[in-house]
Amino acid sequence: MHRRHAVPPVLVSLAAHQGGVLSREQCADAGMSRRVLDRLLQEGRWTPLARGIYLVHDQAAPFEARRWGGVLAGGPRAVVGFEAAGRLHGLELAEPDVVEVFVPHPLRTPAGGPWRFITSERRGRGDPPRTLLDETVLDVVSRMEREGDVLSLLADVVSGRRTTPDRLLAALEERPRLRHRRLLRQVLGDVGDGVHSVLERAYRRDVELAHSLPDGRRQVRLAGRSDVLYEEFGVVVELDGRLGHVGAGVFRDLDRDNRNMLSNLLTLRFGHHDVTTRPCDVADQVGRALAARGWDGAVHACRRCRRARAS
Repeated sequence: MHRRHAVPPVLVSLAAHQGGVLSREQCADAGMSRRVLDRLLQEGRWTPLARGIYLVHDQAAPFEARRWGGVLAGGPRAVVGFEAAGRLHGLELAEPDVVEVFVPHPLRTPAGGPWRFITSERRGRGDPPRTLLDETVLDVVSRMEREGDVLSLLADVVSGRRTTPDRLLAALEERPRLRHRRLLRQVLGDVGDGVHSVLERAYRRDVELAHSLPDGRRQVRLAGRSDVLYEEFGVVVELDGRLGHVGAGVFRDLDRDNRNMLSNLLTLRFGHHDVTTRPCDVADQVGRALAARGWDGAVHACRRCRRARAS
């Protein structure tokens, strides 16, 4: 490139940091003339991503570039949000087609491009700035339709020690109109007790709590990871959904059960159908096992039990 059309080194470094994206203002601040900028665009060496936002190459904009472009187009206090922010935080989410960006004030002249700008003041961190982890998690789960997806994401961030149920509940208090608010309160309570799946949640609610069984410890490392342990009585409950319990997973389950038996632990195993369609029978079996190991409590009848007896 001719010297008078050279890109200042500071812009080369900045573009590398920003996923290959620069703004018109950044170019001007670095001393690049409008004439040089126009020449780079005319020659196809740079590509306009939107009005005033440029890629410093002629390739399609990767996801990183679109995130940076949205922040630069949104202005100094713009913050990446929702799934795009989640991916920046390392959450396992699908890459969105449109990057959503929070801006404190409506944009006077929308830049166009692959973004949706949301007028809302949000705190941010990192480069590019993204919503805080707890707020990001709440934003993402508020859009989920399936309870299992909500529970899975919350369990992942809590079990991975990225945050805590208390922190998420505190963030929830600041969002009185958030969708799924009641469900989130319930799920966060269960996640705080170690529940990691919809099946485990159903067991805790419809078997354990509904029938006044003792509180078991969740996700305990024994011969392998076990779902529920009644430690005082040496009883283990394993809940078998489909995932992880087929193929090689079957052998791992059997090996774990055998090792637990050699440690004098009694294992009861229930599937999805058992827990969701006959939780009272499951509670009765667990109660009998606990009683045989010294529990002096009683299995209480739940509303479902009472309806069955009355019919």
